Amino acid sequence: MRLTVFTLAALLLFSVLVAAAKPPELQATTGETSFSGWNCNPTGGPAEYKAVAYITNPYDATMSVNYTYYDYYSGMMLNGGRICVIPPTQPAHCEFTIPVVLGGETGGNSSVQVRLFGTLDGRPEQPEKAFTYDIIHKPTSIEGNVLGTISGMQARLEAQEVAITSSCTSNGVCCGMVGPQSNLDSARIRLSIARELVRQCRFNDAMSATASAALNVGEAESSYRSSSAACRASLSAYAQSASNLTNVNSTLVARAACGRNIAASRTELANAGLLLGQAGDKIDADDYAGAGLYLSQSYLSLNRSLTLSDDCPLAGLDGSGAFTQPTPESTPIVVPASGGDAISRAIGALGYIVIAAIIVVVGAALYVSVGKRHLDSLMNRGPRASEEYPGAPPAAPGAGLLSSEDLPPVDTTKIDEEFQDWLKRSEPSQKPEPSKKHGKKK
Repeated sequence: MRLTVFTLAALLLFSVLVAAAKPPELQATTGETSFSGWNCNPTGGPAEYKAVAYITNPYDATMSVNYTYYDYYSGMMLNGGRICVIPPTQPAHCEFTIPVVLGGETGGNSSVQVRLFGTLDGRPEQPEKAFTYDIIHKPTSIEGNVLGTISGMQARLEAQEVAITSSCTSNGVCCGMVGPQSNLDSARIRLSIARELVRQCRFNDAMSATASAALNVGEAESSYRSSSAACRASLSAYAQSASNLTNVNSTLVARAACGRNIAASRTELANAGLLLGQAGDKIDADDYAGAGLYLSQSYLSLNRSLTLSDDCPLAGLDGSGAFTQPTPESTPIVVPASGGDAISRAIGALGYIVIAAIIVVVGAALYVSVGKRHLDSLMNRGPRASEEYPGAPPAAPGAGLLSSEDLPPVDTTKIDEEFQDWLKRSEPSQKPEPSKKHGKKK
């Protein structure tokens, strides 16, 4: 019995506290609760819907009525201000505006909550009441035009980005394209701002941001066009040099398998690989002139690598193309079926064409990057006393490598004589013709 009395007393006290905490209800009704219109004002800014409330003040004090409304952009209840002042014990007809910001929406139905609350002069009571209004909305034509302009600029940006990111070789060396990429990054930020401004129904500001993005994309396209030719030429030369390095390595594997001493050739091959890596770094930094210089030196180093060890004897091949007498000191190596020295002879025969192409690439890149006057001064420099490559590979990556300003000019006459002499030694069965060796050809 005592427990029942105690429980009832606790429930009564809880009911009193709840009643005291809950504000009294405002004596109010509303008119129309459903509206049809736009996401935003057609000229920009929120769409505005007019509502009305019929409110009675039952108190003996003047009552001021204010309201708050739900804002879709911020996701918060915002203060709408005072809508009317009602004398004591009098009714009133109070009008207010519901701002709606639904920019970027495709259209549909949305609900907006509005809370009315009164403040009494000299009294603690604050009566309030909430209403819900349904909004049937759709985008304006101006809003659609702005969104279409933003989408078109986004497509143009993405197309340019595809062109930039595809400027790479199959083994992962890419042109840096720092200038175009920086412009595209700026355009991407501005388009993001433009979309956000549309959500706020700020169409003029959104168009201004889109116009700035268009300038950035245009600058990216122009910068890409001015550098794409040098980029593609450098990537092509790099890919050819990388293929040559692989072929020379296969040749040296074949020579080792038939007992040749390839130590010096391996040293020179390692130096060629380091120079090729330096060329890739230059391409990534958009220094195509520097890349061309490193590529030409890597090519010369590859040819020196071939001349520093002897060919395998032609009689050492069996029917499958594998060398039949590997030395015990060589590790088990798979030799290409076509014969390693056939590759060396092919590289020697194509040497003139490849080095000429590299010289053209270097010259073109230099002309674009530093100007014709600097190109003339660079090509007129005399050879330096330290033109010889080191006999051993550098102790660390990049150590001992020639910089783009220290690299010697290419003497094509001397290379021509060395290749002709090397080709004759690699094919001893052919008798040289005296007229080609001693005759003068004009």
